[in-house]
Amino acid sequence: MTDLTELQIDETLLTRLLSEHFEIDPGQVRPDATFEELELDSLAVLELVVVIEERTGLELPEEDIKLGPASTLSEAGRLLAAMVAEAREGGTAARDGVVR
Repeated sequence: MTDLTELQIDETLLTRLLSEHFEIDPGQVRPDATFEELELDSLAVLELVVVIEERTGLELPEEDIKLGPASTLSEAGRLLAAMVAEAREGGTAARDGVVR
């Protein structure tokens, strides 16, 4: 298991996690791909968040996770990166789906 406590959440990491945990071909993964295009539903999106939580040791507030099947990997990367950064600082970076 890779330790992500100091790694940045980005599209490269998301590609690796999608490949490892959901058997998504890395060739299918591109910034504008939606979870739906990758045949991942809302439950799979939450599973991805749990994987990130387990590997970082951080708890990401479910109410701040404004991702679903229509979300792109680029959107997911930005939102999750902001949430992880803020969780490391002890607050919440994303409110109502807005990444600050």
